[in-house]
Amino acid sequence: PAPPPGRPWTPDEHLHQLIHHPPRTEPSVLADHPAHLHIDLLPEAQGLGFGRRLIERLIGQLGDRGSRGVHLGVSRNNERAVEFYRHVGFVEWDGSEDGINLTFVRDIG
Repeated sequence: PAPPPGRPWTPDEHLHQLIHHPPRTEPSVLADHPAHLHIDLLPEAQGLGFGRRLIERLIGQLGDRGSRGVHLGVSRNNERAVEFYRHVGFVEWDGSEDGINLTFVRDIG
């Protein structure tokens, strides 16, 4: 069941809601960027090139399978991730609908 109204959700309740009611990607993003990327690295693995290598490998494999593009979402507050995605060739999609998350896209090919 949904958490009771009238009080802030606990972190577990928030995750529960995300699992059962995930945010949906804007259809106009999916038209040209149908693949979705989700990547998390432990802090001790960040800044060592693993993220870049994972993304480049994924981009190559998606391209080999005919995908035209990839999209992802990131919290606007996660400044390191925002800069990282920009650095590896993602661009912010104009239609980022809320002030909390940004949608980034990258063309393949």
